[in-house]
Amino acid sequence: MTSKTELQESNEQFIAAWAMFAQSFPNPGIAVSDHLAIGWPDVPLLVYNNIFVVGEIDSREGLTSAVDEAVAHSRGKKCPGMITVCHDLLSGSAKSEVEKIFAERGYGPLMGTTGMAGNIFPLQATGHPDLRMERVEDGNVITELNCDAYHMPREVGYASILDEAMWKNSYAYVGYIGDRPVATATTMVTGDTLYLALVAAAEDVRNKGYGSAVVRYSLQKAYEATGLVRTVLHATADGYPVYKRIGYEPVAKFTSYAPAFPQE
Repeated sequence: MTSKTELQESNEQFIAAWAMFAQSFPNPGIAVSDHLAIGWPDVPLLVYNNIFVVGEIDSREGLTSAVDEAVAHSRGKKCPGMITVCHDLLSGSAKSEVEKIFAERGYGPLMGTTGMAGNIFPLQATGHPDLRMERVEDGNVITELNCDAYHMPREVGYASILDEAMWKNSYAYVGYIGDRPVATATTMVTGDTLYLALVAAAEDVRNKGYGSAVVRYSLQKAYEATGLVRTVLHATADGYPVYKRIGYEPVAKFTSYAPAFPQE
């Protein structure tokens, strides 16, 4: 059973990681209010523009107020983005009507994730016999792999490259077959925690263990460099079984909502 401490950690780490992404851009757009934590650098890759609904909410009225504030904030921006909700922080009519509240405002689910955490170190992380592992401090290859994996145009990714400092302060690795990059994972240091993000593998080489190998390699290198033993991530449905096998345990459910049509 998830404790309140773990639930709070999952939320705080999600927000902290996305704040780091936002701070990689000239105008990070970071702000907070009673029920929102905002990081909106206003870049074309909408996943970097994110507003988190925070705190426990038990009524439709309370959630409606928070969502309306988030929608109003996003409408003043050039680029679209997401509003992210932790379902485990909702109760009562807020929990039962969350989908309806977003739908009434023209928003639909874009991405569901599971917050996961664990004290999993040290890891067996010898790499993979097919792969050459390289640490990278240039976001282009990582962006290309992520855009391809999640079916986003590379041009949008190129217009939203995280800055050099982000990569130098993280443990970003790419697995290569020959000269071809096929898988990537980045471990970020968020306070006293290692946060795993930006995991992707080329579609034509999936189910060969490449993604898992790069994830383990990145995490272990970060652990060896920092000594930090706690790690957190937010997994897509495809990634969930991979992380479960590594040793992560589920903590919380999140949904990121986005406009169902382009904002005017």
